[in-house]
Amino acid sequence: MAGAKLKRFQMKYVGCFFLILFLSAWFFERYNLIYPLPLICTFFCFMIAILEWKVERIIKGVSLISYGILLGIFLAKAIIYSEELAKTLPMNVIDNLEIFKNLVIFSCSGAGGSIIANHAERFLSEKDISPQQEIRAVNYDKQFRVLQHELTKTRTYLIYFSSAILILFLIILAMII
Repeated sequence: MAGAKLKRFQMKYVGCFFLILFLSAWFFERYNLIYPLPLICTFFCFMIAILEWKVERIIKGVSLISYGILLGIFLAKAIIYSEELAKTLPMNVIDNLEIFKNLVIFSCSGAGGSIIANHAERFLSEKDISPQQEIRAVNYDKQFRVLQHELTKTRTYLIYFSSAILILFLIILAMII
């Protein structure tokens, strides 16, 4: 089982671990470059847990969209809960949270919307082709060969004509110099 994938309930526990790691770094005011990594890992672990959830597609899609909206909007408000706190934080922390918020909202709404669209695709009915609408194959090989021959003749004419113009230009240029 060393190479086995983590199951959905295990992903929840890994996500909770990273969330606790992020909250402890936030609580102890360790705003270095590593602090957003546990938050990103938390987000992806819970997102994978929702994606691997064994429910109908419509419920899974709506759950992903709701998860993205709730985490993207309310997490930033919960972490930076006042203007005074926002003024004391380094600017890169606020920028990183804004980037994270956009990542969460766009990725969850995109994935959830795709799952819902895939669910809706099952209910589309294909049009039956009636005998009158039957596609008839027409052979245009002869017309294609005639057009190809005409194109070859035109190309040859253009090459000869441009060569003659170039030679005349060189003769005139030689006479001037």
